[in-house]
Amino acid sequence: MRLFIDSADREQWKRFGRTGLLYGATTNPLVFEREGVDAAQASKIELVSVARDLGFHELQFQITGLADPETAVAEFMAVFETWPEGVVAKVPFCEQTWEITRRLDSAVPLTFTTGFAATQAVLAKTLKARYLAPYYGRLLENRQNADKIVDYMRVICQPETRILLASLRSAAQVASLAARGHDTFTLAPAVLDDMLTNETSEAATAAFEEAAQRLGS
Repeated sequence: MRLFIDSADREQWKRFGRTGLLYGATTNPLVFEREGVDAAQASKIELVSVARDLGFHELQFQITGLADPETAVAEFMAVFETWPEGVVAKVPFCEQTWEITRRLDSAVPLTFTTGFAATQAVLAKTLKARYLAPYYGRLLENRQNADKIVDYMRVICQPETRILLASLRSAAQVASLAARGHDTFTLAPAVLDDMLTNETSEAATAAFEEAAQRLGS
């Protein structure tokens, strides 16, 4: 099982990193904007250092500036070269996708993102991507058969390419997908909190602690 935090906030990384549950972190421009994190190249390089110090295995950055693929790839590579063992390139499906992947060094691991169709799994596997990231929550909100699409993706991509499930709205969605065999998720801090908190478990634990105190008195 691989759990990523979908955040560029180093304080959130540290908070959840202490649990030992995180494989790494994923980011994208909307995440940087929503969390008020600087997305400049120097800031990303600093985030690489934080991720390494926390013991993350991977940190994923999206390639942006797609109108100029040559510059976009060069800017990404400057970050990648600071941690070739851990930085992963996120490439969205769009008109410029193949121009970007053609220019990337073959040593750069790929995550194809903005996955919305099972046919995209064929493309991801053909290019030996490390991950394909379907947007599960958005598929549901678009009234598509999200479960069928992501299940097809997993069948097509195994074993070379992992399905990195994104856009998850609750812990219940994670559990449902895991029960069907999915094992790789990127989760917003709120969803991670949802997974880590259970009122019934907390109440049972409190009862045990109270009993232990009575026995020790």
